[in-house]
Amino acid sequence: MMKRRQFVSGCCAVGVCSMIPGFAHAKTITPAFRLKKALPEKALVIYYSQTGHTRIYGELIAATMQKAGLDANAVFIKKAPKANLADYDLIIVGTPVHYLEMPLNVQTWLESISPINGTGVASYATFGGNGDGQEKTAANVLKLLSDKGGAALGMATFGNMSTYPPTWSMGNSERILKFKDRPNEKTYQAVRAFSEKLITQYKIGPAAFETESSSIMGGKTMMSANKLIVSHHLNKKKCIVCGACMRQCPSGAIDLAQGKIDNKKCLLCFGCLNNCPAGAHEMKMLGKTLYGFPEFLKKNNIKIALP
Repeated sequence: MMKRRQFVSGCCAVGVCSMIPGFAHAKTITPAFRLKKALPEKALVIYYSQTGHTRIYGELIAATMQKAGLDANAVFIKKAPKANLADYDLIIVGTPVHYLEMPLNVQTWLESISPINGTGVASYATFGGNGDGQEKTAANVLKLLSDKGGAALGMATFGNMSTYPPTWSMGNSERILKFKDRPNEKTYQAVRAFSEKLITQYKIGPAAFETESSSIMGGKTMMSANKLIVSHHLNKKKCIVCGACMRQCPSGAIDLAQGKIDNKKCLLCFGCLNNCPAGAHEMKMLGKTLYGFPEFLKKNNIKIALP
């Protein structure tokens, strides 16, 4: 069973790499604006989360900041405001890594927001197992926030158990189960420490961040490659029309009324597979039937520890 990096690299090898506009290079994120306030009062954590890990970290960041006296909240990216983000003193954006990159929907959302000149900004990326691409993803999120006028304060990465269905569905559960205790209290302590550090950094002022990062692709290349080998449809007999998949879908690819999937829009994030309570989303990859994260947890008697 190949690892995800090998899988993605293999996709590139069949001709996709020619689409990549740049290679890894040094990047400096330099704040162009000063913070608009001496002390932060209002903070917003915006997260993209499909199986809950990134959401849990985001809510913990908000809770930690609330304890420090800030008016802080956490919100799913699809429900986050775009027009009045400048009303916040501090904005933190969190996302998982998808195919070694920032998810395309996160990139598109960040590029569409209104200017946030003088707002403190930070990022965090979540990853499964040993991970790959998490630092690059966090840096690229911070870069896009800075491009909108945000004053960079920090970035972090937090690990958990992998939630990538092809891995366990195609016979490599053992690699995932090595991290079945993640996230744990050590992880949550790191999240709290990151939250507190951001408040301290805000008082000091924005900073420049040196990173090693590739061009921001948002997963476009890898998604295109993976679509070639995946079949995905909605089983109308199993579907209970609860809407969970539509709420999670980042690209609007699901039409429950028609019982159809627009595979051209699909980003292959597996959010529908990982959140459908009825197993109505049916996928095959390389001839293997995939199943979601809740079922994987149930089969292995795992419960995610909460902070």
